[in-house]
Amino acid sequence: MTQTASVIVCAYTEARWADIRAALHSARGQTAPPAEVVLVVDHNAPLLDRARDALPGVRCVPNVGGRGLSGARNSGVAAARGDVLAFLDDDAVAEPDWLECLLAGYGDPRVLAVGGSVIPRWADGRPPAFPPEFDWVVGCTYRGMPETAGPVRNVIGANMSFRRDVLEAVGGFREGIGRVGTLPVGCEETEMCLRARRRFPDGVVLYEPRAAVHHSVSADRASWRYFAARCYAEGRSKAQVCRLAGARGALASERAHVAGPLRHAVARDVGSTLRTGDVAGIARVGAVAAGVTLASAGLVAGRMAPARPRPRHATAAPEPATAASEWLRFAVHDRIGVRVAADAPGARQLRDMLEPFLTDGAAREDLTVGGRIEPAAGLAEAGGWRYGDHVLELPARGLQVVAEQGALRLNGAGELLVPALAVLDRALVRRDAAMVHAAAICRDGRAVCIAGAGGAGKTSAALAMAHVRGDGFMADDWCFIAADGRLLGYAKPLLLRPQHRGIVPAGTSARRLPLAPAALSGALGSVATAVHPVVSRVPRVARIGRRLWPEYRIVPARDALAGATIVEAAPLAATVFVERADCAAPVLELRSADWMVDRLVGSFHAELPRGARELVTAMAGSGLLSLERAFAEKAAVLRAALHGRRGLLLRLPLALRAPAAADAIAAAVDRALETDRR
Repeated sequence: MTQTASVIVCAYTEARWADIRAALHSARGQTAPPAEVVLVVDHNAPLLDRARDALPGVRCVPNVGGRGLSGARNSGVAAARGDVLAFLDDDAVAEPDWLECLLAGYGDPRVLAVGGSVIPRWADGRPPAFPPEFDWVVGCTYRGMPETAGPVRNVIGANMSFRRDVLEAVGGFREGIGRVGTLPVGCEETEMCLRARRRFPDGVVLYEPRAAVHHSVSADRASWRYFAARCYAEGRSKAQVCRLAGARGALASERAHVAGPLRHAVARDVGSTLRTGDVAGIARVGAVAAGVTLASAGLVAGRMAPARPRPRHATAAPEPATAASEWLRFAVHDRIGVRVAADAPGARQLRDMLEPFLTDGAAREDLTVGGRIEPAAGLAEAGGWRYGDHVLELPARGLQVVAEQGALRLNGAGELLVPALAVLDRALVRRDAAMVHAAAICRDGRAVCIAGAGGAGKTSAALAMAHVRGDGFMADDWCFIAADGRLLGYAKPLLLRPQHRGIVPAGTSARRLPLAPAALSGALGSVATAVHPVVSRVPRVARIGRRLWPEYRIVPARDALAGATIVEAAPLAATVFVERADCAAPVLELRSADWMVDRLVGSFHAELPRGARELVTAMAGSGLLSLERAFAEKAAVLRAALHGRRGLLLRLPLALRAPAAADAIAAAVDRALETDRR
């Protein structure tokens, strides 16, 4: 009987657009043409829209299940029509006869699934110290796998296929144990194959190495940091599979791999080092030892964890004790998920400031904020910090940060908005967006980012353009720029100061405008900065202080805007960077994208509240954060976003008052948009 095949590719980020196109092109160019090629987009509306516009001949569907690879694959299964469903990673390219070789295996009616070989394509060449027996770390075929076709325990996710009726009979991929975004977890294919074998005891999972794909391995996945995280996560994932499928089946291949190929690898590399002085050989021995140790540690930790059911959309981070109904959840432009313990002392402030992103249930859990410090033993101490491999504590501020498998937890009894700002940007960069210190407006469907230091006039300009010119308001202080060139707004509550009195119209917000004269703003601001670290330790006192402080009033954006349009997202047309300078009149100058990227990255860090900057310093000093990598990755996101878009530097006289500064910024925005339209 002739088998029809559907090829399913799952994608989650536009940063891989070139890889996605290459994968789909290879799927459509098979010697045994598939009946259809299906692209499943994992909760990323801009990517789905782009794919539907740019990929004729490909069925583009959204992931209608839980966020993550398992949910996306299940959505592909539901959408596809073939008898055989073949899965190809979005950063893999199939050989022309790939599908033909996979389908040949289904001539045997006992075959439940057929997988093929996955050949690594290293971005910067294979690291000499990376043992080929550990190529599974980067999702590829590893030394020790069969070299000819034959039965195996499980297939590799980047290159696998199943009979449709098998997937339907066992209920699809199990959510909660697979990869979500870039988190280095997995084993959903292993659990699926074990479940299929239990359902069909006479069935066979077949490995056919001739069905080959080439899998892209980015430079960050060739790093020791990723190697270590992936090995540990594999152990944790295997512990889950043990609970679901039993240790005998879940660990049989791993035991055989350690007893055979890994022992031979150690002997080979030690011998090579002794014979030739090959330093890389002994480095590979160390990597094998570290990899086995980390995977074993992850397995032990996973087995010791409470055996309670996990939420369908949970990340790999441990679940704190707070009940699900006691969490406030926020989805920041469907890129990252933040949850806040409702009983945490700082919950009210975080709810107010993140209100635009409040949701009934965020699928992701990239950042968790709780009120209770988690027990941590064996920590080192330096510079007033206490820290370990995944934990940082700042006792003087009653603050704790826990970083595990790409997710972060903030714990403390005070107001946690300031430290949350320090890590919110980092979580977004991992999802191809960057937080910038800027106001933003939208006109005719095009967004303009108005960046600069505090006091430059950004808020006044954005409010004036929204009220007077009818532009869409997007942000007054912080917003986000995505790698795909979209500006993502943040209409948080506004801190209205004396200079905004002539801009904000009379109405509900007028009764709450600042009481102090503008001449005292500088002095009052200095006092607020000095007392904030102390007052923030007592959230109730801090809330009262914010209500009564004479320098500013916190007003919900919709109240202050009094009917003006609020825009959530729009394509970025231009960026205007505003600075105060010793000049007689406003000066507008063209600037390159690289210049603008440097200023946006630097300005964001400089404008973080002092407590947030101190936390970033502590995270870097304790090894919890690499400043070099963090800044480079953020710059890469902004560079992709700003490519081909206009950048302007606006220099305003130091003495220019707020209304005149707002007019000058508005004129610069007009110039930027006029040039963009041409």
